[in-house]
Amino acid sequence: MKIRAFVLLAVFVLATGAPADARKTRPRIKGPVPVKVSKVVDGDTLEVVAQIWIDQRLHTKVRILGIDAPERRGRCPAERSQAKTAREALRQLLKGRRAVLKDIRYGKYAGRVVARVFNRDGVDVAKALLTAGLVRAYRGRRRKPWC
Repeated sequence: MKIRAFVLLAVFVLATGAPADARKTRPRIKGPVPVKVSKVVDGDTLEVVAQIWIDQRLHTKVRILGIDAPERRGRCPAERSQAKTAREALRQLLKGRRAVLKDIRYGKYAGRVVARVFNRDGVDVAKALLTAGLVRAYRGRRRKPWC
C-alpha cells in the first residue's frame, strides 16, 4: 500500500508540474521503500529504481535529506577534489546497490525526491558521510561555498 501511494504521488508530481509552494503542503511517504541504486550522481544525489508493482518500475533521482556535498563542477580544484571523495564514499556505502528510502518528500526540482537513505546494512548514509567530514549538514537554506 505504501509503495502504491508513492507511485501515485510521483506520477501526480510529474504530471501536474505543480509550483514549489504547493509541494510544501503535499504529503510525505514514511517508507520504507526498497530501491536498487542505478547510479551515484555525486555525494548527495543518486538515481534509483523502485519496483512498484509486477513489471512496474519507477526511475527517479533522490537527494539525500539533510546533507550538502561539494559539487563535481565546483568553483575551485579543492571543491572538485572533495566532490570526488564524497561521491566515492557514497558509492562504497551503497556498494551492494540496494538501499531503503524513508521520509520521502518532494524535491524542489521536477522529477527528484528528497529522502533519508539507508544502505543494505541499515546504515544512515547521511550520518555516515557527516561523521566522515565529507559533507555538511543542510537545512534547505542558502548553501555555503566550499572554496
